Amino acid sequence: MNSRLILRLSRTASNIASALLLLVTVAGAEELPAISRLSLPTNEFIQRADFYYVKPSGTPKAVLVLCPGKNGNGEGWIKDAVWAKFAAEHDLLLAGLSFASKSNYPLPCYSDARTVSGELVLEGIKQAGGEGLPILMYGFSAGARFTASFVERYPDKMLTWCACGVGQWIPPLKESKPPAGIVATGEYDAGCFWASLQYFQQGRQLDREWTWVSAPKVGHQRSKELEDFVREYFAMRLAGIGQKEAATKSEWRDIDTKKPLTTISAQENPIFATSIPGDLGVSWEKLHHP
Repeated sequence: MNSRLILRLSRTASNIASALLLLVTVAGAEELPAISRLSLPTNEFIQRADFYYVKPSGTPKAVLVLCPGKNGNGEGWIKDAVWAKFAAEHDLLLAGLSFASKSNYPLPCYSDARTVSGELVLEGIKQAGGEGLPILMYGFSAGARFTASFVERYPDKMLTWCACGVGQWIPPLKESKPPAGIVATGEYDAGCFWASLQYFQQGRQLDREWTWVSAPKVGHQRSKELEDFVREYFAMRLAGIGQKEAATKSEWRDIDTKKPLTTISAQENPIFATSIPGDLGVSWEKLHHP
């Protein structure tokens, strides 16, 4: 075969490959959901209050709010392909918070939902078209502190939640009746582990249906394994919407031995009993490291 023909064939193949790559890129770009931003009012405790969100292709079934660490930007979190796919598969209005405060807790700041930050999130959900829908919330660090305080203040608006890695929790309210959720921390998170365990146990003493997770070999950082479990947990709760029995089915496990507990044992020693909903026992056993 002559060299000119080889060169011509090579160029043709290269052009075809480039065209295919362009088609894939364009198709991928078309599939990316549009991210919208709302800039909500600030106050003396909150210097930034941006609410990013992505609408599902159809009618939303619920709202999933992702809350990053201190003064973090949730826009990047909702761009995460795994969370975006989860939201799309379950017809969720996906939101990411971008709040900031100059002060550190225990001084008033956005991580306490009582400093109007909770009302701002509800306003953001309303403007995004999700008013009245059940809310799922996942927070890390300061975002987890906000999540837990939001759940306590607005229990009737919540479907479920997870709060991971907090060093100074706001004590649970005796009069509040929040839904089932996850209290988590990293096994190596020295600044948050005992505080988080204590918070979980305070909730259990109030008969909260909470799940305790100690993510293995993780410090003060997000955990892929934990988030996989959170999505599995959230999916189970979403499947239970409108099906009361399915939504409340659970078993009790010992947080140290991981062994099943009877309901009576869980009632007698609530601080050592974790609620495991549905069929998540195996997943929890693999993840949780006492």
